[in-house]
Amino acid sequence: MCLLLAAVKGRPTEEAIRNSASGNPDGIGYAYKENGILHYEKGISVDRAVELSKTLPLGFCMHFRIATSGGVVPELIHPFPVRLDAPLTKKGKANKLLFHNGVFSEWKEVLIKHLTERITLPLGKWSDTRALALLCAIHGRHFLNLVPRGNKFAFMTPTKIHLLGEGWIEDGGVWFSNS
Repeated sequence: MCLLLAAVKGRPTEEAIRNSASGNPDGIGYAYKENGILHYEKGISVDRAVELSKTLPLGFCMHFRIATSGGVVPELIHPFPVRLDAPLTKKGKANKLLFHNGVFSEWKEVLIKHLTERITLPLGKWSDTRALALLCAIHGRHFLNLVPRGNKFAFMTPTKIHLLGEGWIEDGGVWFSNS
């Protein structure tokens, strides 16, 4: 069920990065803030994640995916820009990003109920997290409070990483969604 980390005041160890990737082998993505802009990339190697964990400015997030909804496809690695098109781009910049640890099995039904005539469903592959990013673009970050218990989120803005959900574990200034 994935693992995400938020390096708020400390850096993850190389062992933590390698263990996270080993237990969650379906893709690694990360994001960081620079000059008030969020930058992200998906589909990086474990070695690159280790390298980045030592050099990125603090306040970065990494996500280690184990595929649930949507299957094992590179486009569905986290994070997702929180926009109405919830793009599948591998690398880019954004004002808001969403990382998710958990399973939101009702995502299709909820997404259909929340689409309006003004919003066209973006093309491409879908997962629960991509759907949640689009729903946050419509309703805001607090929409995530309605997602069933057991889900955890890192919602990044240029000013803060909002860690949502219960059970986050702090170790040396790094927050982990699970052990």
